[in-house]
Amino acid sequence: MGSVRSCIMSPVGAAREDRLGFKELEKKLQALSAPRETVQDFLSRMDRDYFSLYSPAEIADHIGMASRLDRDRPAALKIVSKGERAFEITVVAFDYFSEFSILCGLLASFGFDIQAGNVHTSSDEEPAPGRGPLARPKRPTSRTIVDVFQASLVPGEEFDAGRRQRLEEALVALVRLLDQDKFNEARDQVNRHLIAYLSKAKVPEGGFFRR
Repeated sequence: MGSVRSCIMSPVGAAREDRLGFKELEKKLQALSAPRETVQDFLSRMDRDYFSLYSPAEIADHIGMASRLDRDRPAALKIVSKGERAFEITVVAFDYFSEFSILCGLLASFGFDIQAGNVHTSSDEEPAPGRGPLARPKRPTSRTIVDVFQASLVPGEEFDAGRRQRLEEALVALVRLLDQDKFNEARDQVNRHLIAYLSKAKVPEGGFFRR
């Protein structure tokens, strides 16, 4: 993957070169089955902060998730346990209007209390000339989001494999609605998820909305 350095150096700048771990990143990317054009596209369009926040392994993981997106499955989800009731939730998806609010509402409806997050959206700009043509087959939009949330389950909630599968299915279904410009329908579905959740949830001390 000889072009990794040039793809990253453009958005990041030479001052950060030593901190990015190019050799490690190149090694991780070589293990991916993603097309070279997909890797170049992702690296050249992400914002500067992105490269300072994630390890080479995490970046390669995000690229792998992005490479599997298409119109039938426009979103990908990864959930990692970070300790007792604490989780890191990563969503990689095509970019759509009102998507962030839909994601936050959906996570809340599954009992997640978002503590912090980093939100990234790929640039609309084409990479600089000389990097070769970029092929984006089956992509309904040229922009991709990488949203990483630090969240915890509210008291009384459990999150098992079945709940994870239902969350991923709901995420994909909602992003499909956004792809079809059915923003109101997506919002209504999230509201129904929230109402159903709140109707059976135990109210934590201090209420659901805390200052």
